[in-house]
Amino acid sequence: MQVNMIKLNMSAIYSELGLKNFSEFGRENVQKAKQSANNYIGKIASNGDRMAAIQSNKNIIPQIAQEETRAKDPGITMDIVPKQLVKMQIIKRSSIDILI
Repeated sequence: MQVNMIKLNMSAIYSELGLKNFSEFGRENVQKAKQSANNYIGKIASNGDRMAAIQSNKNIIPQIAQEETRAKDPGITMDIVPKQLVKMQIIKRSSIDILI
């Protein structure tokens, strides 16, 4: 008796939807954390340079405070997902396998 089996691979679709496996999720968040830390360090250094030149601009501290308290526009993105199709594989077997 020949039994066929269909294997569906939906990992690309899950990834598009933001449903990642643990290793992929961890890897991406480590990269984001490093990038955020580097950006913040650069911002602190830039503000320090501006404050070091306080003799040329007496209002630098209120300017920095105003820049830091300004709300950031998060923006809106609309998209259609999934963009990829489910990967399907048909496996032909010559006997019945019992999976436990």
